[in-house]
Amino acid sequence: MNMSIEDFNAEWLKEARITEQVMDALTDDSLKTAITDQHRTLGQLAWHLVMSIQYMNMLGLQFEGPSREQEIPDSAAEIQASYRRIRHALLDAVKSQWSEEDLQETTRIRWRALD
Repeated sequence: MNMSIEDFNAEWLKEARITEQVMDALTDDSLKTAITDQHRTLGQLAWHLVMSIQYMNMLGLQFEGPSREQEIPDSAAEIQASYRRIRHALLDAVKSQWSEEDLQETTRIRWRALD
């Protein structure tokens, strides 16, 4: 599959906007909602989306994101703002740190927990 930085940019923006629509539907009260007792709350899921972007650091990208030690915010607005910041930071990092050739490389990632 041939992908360019421009292709990545377009796809990332499309997916990020969809995620932002979901994030924007959250309220402070809804963050406490879980489907069942055995599942994460909406706040935990939303924060997971914020934090999971940082896994791109494993591919050599350097960008700022929330601290791994940061507690899950109890404010929907704070989670939404954190998502917007990190999604922009990732895209800026891709544009400034990767080349077209980097997008063609296959990288094996060894899974490890962030905490």
